[in-house]
Amino acid sequence: MSEQTDSSVHDGDQPQKMWNRYWKQHAHLKEGMGLVPPGEHLAALRKGAYREPWTVPDMWPFLTEVSYSSNGLVPERIKRQEWAEHTALVLYGFHQQSQSESMHTNQYGHSLGRAMRQLFDVDNDPDNIMDSAMGRRVRELFFATSMPQLFRQILTFTQLFTASGQNLKLNYNVLFDDLVQWQQPNKRDSVRSRWGRDFYATPAKSK
Repeated sequence: MSEQTDSSVHDGDQPQKMWNRYWKQHAHLKEGMGLVPPGEHLAALRKGAYREPWTVPDMWPFLTEVSYSSNGLVPERIKRQEWAEHTALVLYGFHQQSQSESMHTNQYGHSLGRAMRQLFDVDNDPDNIMDSAMGRRVRELFFATSMPQLFRQILTFTQLFTASGQNLKLNYNVLFDDLVQWQQPNKRDSVRSRWGRDFYATPAKSK
């Protein structure tokens, strides 16, 4: 039986997130693969690193969290969504770079915390989690207090995912939702809790 998939993919009148567009178009291939975006699209996404939303024109064609305001004021809810999508797109651009298979999956369970644990288990002692270099990186991730800081920490992990050669995927729909909630002080610890639980819990045997 295949893993349950994420049903939160935006369909209908809501434009699909970039990573979902390619996943949907690749449905005729083996489950879990997904279409790989053109290299020039990924390069455009990577230009957004360490930049704010809407400051990189090359990224505009891939944005779906668009708000029109007649008075020049953008609601805080929309700003959070814009930051989340911008951040997720840039991370996806780095994660997918030079990969022949989609690094996004709609399957449940492929959270940031789980991917970090799978990376740790490649060549580390499970009895020495928090004293390891990986454990120190996780601490730094949890100490982040702004979106630029959080981006920098997650970017380190996505680059390590790619370098590991272990085909470590993320559900970018889930990551987007986590990034939206992380920006709300009353929900930030809930996001940290999910990531921490997924990282520290005994990993599943299968990926």
